[in-house]
Amino acid sequence: MRLLLPLLLVLSAVAAAQEPVRTSFANLTIVSAGDEEFDLSTGVTTLLDGGEISDRSSGITLQANWISYHADEFIDTTGAAVTGPFGTVTAGSVFIDIPAARLSASGELRFAGRDLQVSASSLRYFGEQGVVELSGEVIATTPAFTAERVLYHLESGTLLLFSPYSYDDGLLTEIAQ
Repeated sequence: MRLLLPLLLVLSAVAAAQEPVRTSFANLTIVSAGDEEFDLSTGVTTLLDGGEISDRSSGITLQANWISYHADEFIDTTGAAVTGPFGTVTAGSVFIDIPAARLSASGELRFAGRDLQVSASSLRYFGEQGVVELSGEVIATTPAFTAERVLYHLESGTLLLFSPYSYDDGLLTEIAQ
């Protein structure tokens, strides 16, 4: 019996090490892809090998190569892909301010929304307002336009281009300086 208990503990530890770590904070489900660190002094957890975070309340799922987060406060990532009600964002870095319901992204940024395919320098998503702001060399393939800054209202699909911009709908080309 004395040998059986340590053997069961070792087998449980080995089995737990092979399963992905799943943690849930309120609406968040977190799956680590490998090693993670928890800082007792700050409450920040870092997923050194990245992983996936899903927020059931907002419908946002994030996958990244590296993730640092503090429950109910923020999520900071590198090499990320985020999918949600706004569409899909891929970027070198993504930061989510959980209480403010805001997402910001930059670095090799690509955004795909309803009838919109865009690359830009940076993106900010305002969840409560349902607005995406793209800025810095915004280039869209669908529809075809370029702009310095764009506001995109998710519900209506309305785009507001800030100059300088150019827009080509096939029949009309407009350029504003």
